[in-house]
Amino acid sequence: MPDNAAKAVDSMGKVTEELVTLITKQIQDHGLVVWYDPEQAYGDIVDQLHLPETTILPYHGSFFALRHCLEPLLECVDEDGTWHAQVDTPLRLLLYVPLDRAKTQHALIEAEAAGVVMEPGGSPWQRNTRLKVLAERVFKRIAPDRASAIAAEVDAGRRTLAELDWLADQTGELGAIKLIFGTTAVADVVLAFLSSDTYDPALLDKHALPELASLFATELGLSVSPEQPVGQVRPQLCRSLLLAELVLQVSAAGGDTSKLAAISVPEDARQREQLLAVCQHWRHRLDLRESYAAWADELQTEAQVLGMGLHVPALTDAETFACVEALLLDWIEAHILDGAAATALDVATRRKASFWSLHAGEYQLRWTLLELAAQLLLAAGRIEAELRTMRKDARAIIEAYTRGVARTDGEQALPWCVLDRYHRHLEHRYAMLDLRPEGQHAHLEKVVAHVRRRYAEVVGQGAECLAAALALAGFEVEGMLRHDEIFRKQVHGRTAEGKTAYVLVDALRYEMGQEFIEGLGDQFDLTLRPAIAQLPTITEVGMTALLPGADQHMELVDVGAGRVGIRIGEILLKDRASRVKYFQSRVEGQSVVLKLNDLMKPTKKRLQEITAADILLVTSQEIDRRGEESDDEEEARRFMDEVLEKLRRGIRRLASLGVRHIVVTADHGYLFVEELDDAMKIDPPGGQTVDLHPRVWVGRGGTAAPGYLRVPASQLGLAGDLELAFPLGLARFRTRGGHRGYCHGGISLQELVIPVAAITVREPRATDLGTATVTLSLAKPKITTRFFSVEACYVVGGLFGDAMKRVKVVVRANRTEVGGAAMAAYGFEEGTQEVALEKDRPNAITMMLTTEVDASTVSVHVLDATTQVEFAALKNIPVEITI
Repeated sequence: MPDNAAKAVDSMGKVTEELVTLITKQIQDHGLVVWYDPEQAYGDIVDQLHLPETTILPYHGSFFALRHCLEPLLECVDEDGTWHAQVDTPLRLLLYVPLDRAKTQHALIEAEAAGVVMEPGGSPWQRNTRLKVLAERVFKRIAPDRASAIAAEVDAGRRTLAELDWLADQTGELGAIKLIFGTTAVADVVLAFLSSDTYDPALLDKHALPELASLFATELGLSVSPEQPVGQVRPQLCRSLLLAELVLQVSAAGGDTSKLAAISVPEDARQREQLLAVCQHWRHRLDLRESYAAWADELQTEAQVLGMGLHVPALTDAETFACVEALLLDWIEAHILDGAAATALDVATRRKASFWSLHAGEYQLRWTLLELAAQLLLAAGRIEAELRTMRKDARAIIEAYTRGVARTDGEQALPWCVLDRYHRHLEHRYAMLDLRPEGQHAHLEKVVAHVRRRYAEVVGQGAECLAAALALAGFEVEGMLRHDEIFRKQVHGRTAEGKTAYVLVDALRYEMGQEFIEGLGDQFDLTLRPAIAQLPTITEVGMTALLPGADQHMELVDVGAGRVGIRIGEILLKDRASRVKYFQSRVEGQSVVLKLNDLMKPTKKRLQEITAADILLVTSQEIDRRGEESDDEEEARRFMDEVLEKLRRGIRRLASLGVRHIVVTADHGYLFVEELDDAMKIDPPGGQTVDLHPRVWVGRGGTAAPGYLRVPASQLGLAGDLELAFPLGLARFRTRGGHRGYCHGGISLQELVIPVAAITVREPRATDLGTATVTLSLAKPKITTRFFSVEACYVVGGLFGDAMKRVKVVVRANRTEVGGAAMAAYGFEEGTQEVALEKDRPNAITMMLTTEVDASTVSVHVLDATTQVEFAALKNIPVEITI
């Protein structure tokens, strides 16, 4: 610092001192300085400046007045801005102008030419007076760990020069804090102190509690007594910190805080922002989450937060206490029952990623359920309205189901099939929830019952609309792919282009086909189109319609024992064995027939057969078998969703075995609703019954009735003298097994519209010049409930690598899979339980144990969803679950 600046800075703070040093040096070197201060950051100190032998002229609203004072002083300056040669002592002059230089219309151009300009962003750096820059330079010398944060606060307008001077002086007095904690950054100090008593002996030894209390008061506006034992300072700070955050969150949401007036909160805006940031940081630190949860739970009870009369609508962004989550859940459940689905959707979507949702899996599960419930109800209302205006055109109805109805109001078209996806996911989630016998989930049970009713109503309306349209059109749908055309149009031509797989999935509904292809990734070229299943929508008919030659002639015949079959030409097809034999006799080249399970861990023999084959027929009966045979509907729903994940694995395995083209389709879809009451069950026509399912009667004779649609087989494109009857809407015939929620055979969009996915394997990409890894950490040291959390982060070494990686996260005990990912903060796919990890972005994943674990430890594994290669694992995690 120049000696002649000493008197100007004797009583000034460190940041002001830095500024005055710069100004003094410029005056020394150039004599005249024009100082522009457009942010008016320095107005308070200009009148206090006493620079030796220097005249200071501030601007007071008039350039004429300033120039009047200035001009006599500039008489010794030539026109080119240089000083007269005969001047022995150049002028020492500072002009202070609290304006933007660009807005002065060059009023001081002569002075600028005679000297130099100092202003924010000035060049070189010695003429840059931006307060942020000065503050950062000072604090890098005295508190480097805080310099960037303080500069950001200045840039946001939250720190004045006076505050910076005071803070710089205080920083110099926090030597003991720096020595004990290794930092003076308030968030780091606060969290280190709150989460552990490790530093207590040092605080006592160095008598540093007053310093610590001063830091809390200065940065957070919180008062704690340094006179009490250190063990009491910690809970006092925690109480003040968390209760203040709650009040600030309620206030920010416009809530009434009059009942919280006794809780002290900082008055200064900067302190409030700092306090909120510290709480957020505490919750977001994986290594500190448990300490936060423990303190919050203890304080929640001690302070009786539930008795504070909190205004629930003002809590939608609050995360301080777990009881807030419970209050919001009850509030949103009531909203859904009152018809406010849009509000419920907004809150549920945001809350499922809240701290308590990620910390306690049941909260996230309930929020996900409510999100799905709201989505379903909103979709149901829109579809119901569109159904009322839908003309009786079967093709238009099917296109609405698969693509949506074109809108004139600017909204995006909504495919009606999303209703089925929402319902399937909701039922899957609901099956995961352990309902409490104490009635804690009473509201939620009412919500689910309401949603189920609405789903059934809209699906029933769609079924009736479709049946009427089909009958009007004579069961011909122009322009739509027919079931019996799929092999000829989608499969046959591909066999000449390379090894082809034909994958037939029993009961793969259209919306499931959509979800199946969405997560296959960029390894494939994909197209999905709908096809119309052959009526009746039962396996014996649908699987046969998928075979070569089915489009030439199919006859519906009685094969005895209460069953029907299909005859193509002279060949009777009545079961899988006969259909497989027929398929192999009709395709060109070498063929091999597999079940989907064969692809999971193929034997050496199977691998040889696949290598030698030109066409592969792969069948899957898992969905239909589990739906029809399981007595536990919740178990059936869980298992059916797992088939999508198995199907993707099968497709990827086929690609790795040299298959070039893959066509995936189904024999029929299905309905899966709650058991219907007796009013929805009707008597079949009677007469000679050949085959009877809840959704279709096949036979001869009998009666007609208004509750069902009766059609001769010939009208459905089938030869033979049999007749069929289909219950209207969601009604069912009274029959053995008719009590099950799962059924098919009839006329509804869910049963009749099937997916046809054409998949072409792309050429393998060049290997990325980066090393992909996943870091994995556990939120708690042991597992104490069915739900627990891990944090995964996808990291790429080097300059290249995918921006996103799809992974599967599983739990194993004794090499057996006992659980998997149930939810995630982002990127979770309901249908396959895969998680998309974005590069360098941590993802909090909620894991769920799906079976009882007898082992004392488990392991968590992160697998590449495509290759099943393991990225990371956590082993020997203790399991201590108490009932």
